[in-house]
Amino acid sequence: YVVPTTAATTAFYAEATVEANGLVTPDYTVKAADAYLINAISFGLAGTAATTDNAGTKSFFSYFLSSCAPKNAPGAGYAPLGGSILTKALAQVAKINAG
Repeated sequence: YVVPTTAATTAFYAEATVEANGLVTPDYTVKAADAYLINAISFGLAGTAATTDNAGTKSFFSYFLSSCAPKNAPGAGYAPLGGSILTKALAQVAKINAG
């Protein structure tokens, strides 16, 4: 059995595809022996059009993914994103145009 840890979740999402619109499609046929396959991913929604309101949104998502989640998620029973899926998530945040 694989224990649901941050590393096991990261292994599961390593092969996930992220479409241009941010939709995440996990690969449930992942062959990694250390991958925990029973996962759900949370989404944040933001516009990509240039607006001054997006500056705060972009800043929040960057902070959440890079600082807040890694520090607080495990204590709340969640796994923060890591590895390639974190890189893909940050690439989506970069698409938010702060105007």
